[in-house]
Amino acid sequence: LTDLTLSFASAVLETAFLQNLQMDICEHFEAYAEKEISSQKTIKKVSEKLFCDVCIHLTEVINSFL
Repeated sequence: LTDLTLSFASAVLETAFLQNLQMDICEHFEAYAEKEISSQKTIKKVSEKLFCDVCIHLTEVINSFL
């Protein structure tokens, strides 16, 4: 009976450990994903601004020849 109790207790502890590990991994993955999305949005905003700046400068150059 004690062997069975120890096996059960061991299984419960292992399950709890794996659930905690899974939650930790998910939390880190979610934080990483949020950071990546945030940095991608920043990159997109910067690239859009640079593209607009280039368009404005090209328009100014073209207008200077007219």
